[in-house]
Amino acid sequence: MLSFLNRGATFSFGEIGYPRGGEFRVAGQPYAWILLLETGSMRTLVDGREHGLVAGECGLFVNWAGRSSSYAPGSHV
Repeated sequence: MLSFLNRGATFSFGEIGYPRGGEFRVAGQPYAWILLLETGSMRTLVDGREHGLVAGECGLFVNWAGRSSSYAPGSHV
């Protein structure tokens, strides 16, 4: 992971709710993220591979080219 960050990749910390559902996209840059889905469900496309999480699950993802995520109504990350 350290070599990933040393290559100029980005990371962030925070939380967000999607009371009516929503989309989140990161395109064209390396990105590392740990996601804890407290409520709801989500699907994410990471470098062409689809993954899903439901409430109470977490994921560790690293993308090189881009990602997009769709959150069901009532989701909280």
